[in-house]
Amino acid sequence: MIKKLSVFLLSTVACLLRCNHAFLCQSPHRSPQLLTLQSTIGPAIQVAQSTHDLLSVSLWLPTDDNLPSHVRSQHVHHEKRQRWAAQWLTRFMELQQSSSDETDASLYAEEAFVRTVMAAAQPYDDTIPPTRKETQAIRQSLVALHTLLRTNSKNGVAAESKIIPSIRLLIQRAEQIAPLIPLQEAIEVRWAVRGLLASMGDQLALPQLEQRVSRLPFDILPCGVADLQSVSAWQQDIPFHFDTIVTRTGANVQERRGTAWVAEEGIGALAYSGKLMTPHPLPASVLHVMRQVEHAMGRTEGSFFDCALCNWYPDGESACKFHTDPEHGTMWDRLTCVVAAGDARRFAFRPIQTSWEVWDFNQHTRRPQTKGVNNEPAVIRLFPGDIVQMYDSCNDDFHHAVYPDADGRGRVSLVLKRALPRGSKGHRGHGLVGEGRRSRRKR
Repeated sequence: MIKKLSVFLLSTVACLLRCNHAFLCQSPHRSPQLLTLQSTIGPAIQVAQSTHDLLSVSLWLPTDDNLPSHVRSQHVHHEKRQRWAAQWLTRFMELQQSSSDETDASLYAEEAFVRTVMAAAQPYDDTIPPTRKETQAIRQSLVALHTLLRTNSKNGVAAESKIIPSIRLLIQRAEQIAPLIPLQEAIEVRWAVRGLLASMGDQLALPQLEQRVSRLPFDILPCGVADLQSVSAWQQDIPFHFDTIVTRTGANVQERRGTAWVAEEGIGALAYSGKLMTPHPLPASVLHVMRQVEHAMGRTEGSFFDCALCNWYPDGESACKFHTDPEHGTMWDRLTCVVAAGDARRFAFRPIQTSWEVWDFNQHTRRPQTKGVNNEPAVIRLFPGDIVQMYDSCNDDFHHAVYPDADGRGRVSLVLKRALPRGSKGHRGHGLVGEGRRSRRKR
């Protein structure tokens, strides 16, 4: 009985908060009387059950008339405003991602959405160094906006025109604070910023953000490949197979993702995930993507990639845990690229047995010595056509992963590689069963 009563009371409070804010936020220019209840903005954001619920929660701006003097002048209130804006955008993103319906991009022109982006972008005082909470809010807002705009990029930027100035201001703020952001977060901010600029067809110089990540052996190029064919078309072109592999415990398990190894003539097998994959002929569609990726990377000295590991994730549960790709630098060139079609998925990097501080040469962001290793993953959502580049020591020093997505409907990724010649005869790839000396002698 007590448990049921508690659930009822919590539901009632949540409902009252939502109704309260639906009433309070009808007018974007709120009066001092309405601002006395601003402490309930955070809970109202959290209990919102739809994007339309959120659009009834409108944040205040420093430019609003009749703001109480303490709200306008005290840093703590502006810090809350930026934090609420980040939470609002993140909640909007979560609700959009969980919906099976495509979000109408015209919602981005709604006054509440426009004001929220403005609230996230407008600083309190440029002469005051940002606090840690402010840098976190800026990162959170940019990551959410990146997902929102890229998800609806097909609808064009016409509906987004009202928010573009604020997004540019938010990006400029991120560039200003780049030296103060921990490296892991700087990676996420830069990826989000580059995706936003590509989505808007815009360009901004970001020297400080670029410098922060310049020593890392991986990168992401947004919108690098255009007009990728559908997942079903890739299934027709590529001979995917769900193999049974042996785990570390000795159990036989069928893989949850389909795989195929395609290569130019003369390239042998790929040793991967405890199996030796026989090559199939390189489809013209994969070859076309290879040339597009090379062009996007600015490679003009002729073709580079000549083989590819193809992965088919049939649903949201099929994913790829943290791992490294083997034999880069011996069997395969250290430069490898990943491009995908279908679902947008979260992709992550994390250092292997080291911390981000090892890769961070910015003294401002080095954390004091603590127990354990700071190797929490840097995560960003990849969209169809984005290019992940891994080079130099990436597969020696970093794990990478593809996260599951409960709402996923299917994804195909192409891991593009270049085979290295080995030995005096220049063999490329692994030999296949029945092709060794002993097998030839028995013939």
